[in-house]
Amino acid sequence: MKQQSAGKIINIGSVLGRFSAPWNGAYSASKFALEGLSESLRYEMHGSGVFVSIIEPGLVDTNFRDNQIESRSLVNEGLSWENNHLKTVRRRGSNPDRVAHLVSKILRDRSPKLRYVVGWDAKVAIFLRSVLPSRIFEYFVCKFTNVL
Repeated sequence: MKQQSAGKIINIGSVLGRFSAPWNGAYSASKFALEGLSESLRYEMHGSGVFVSIIEPGLVDTNFRDNQIESRSLVNEGLSWENNHLKTVRRRGSNPDRVAHLVSKILRDRSPKLRYVVGWDAKVAIFLRSVLPSRIFEYFVCKFTNVL
């Protein structure tokens, strides 16, 4: 790509690459890493004709949950996904086609942005994270995820 002075690198991250949530530490860590890699690579490619973008979806209506494994200790403590009201919210996630259409849009864009947020939940969370004091944001995350 660099030799051809043209190209697009599109990484699919997550809103959980901008902040974390309970029981998602390893997942969030991998998405935080992808954020850092994408941002750094974008700087490194600056002026080369190669653009780097990252898509940050919130909840997406997929079978993602079916492929997760819960620890027995969480289930035994009553903290499993099944007992968490996020299970219901997941059913109201964004349509995965929105992410696919966004990839197509980025590929056609002459000068794509670094970050693209998908989903009302992701947009609201990122906005709240930017305007609320940390303690209040943390309270809402705990309340929303049934930690409180």
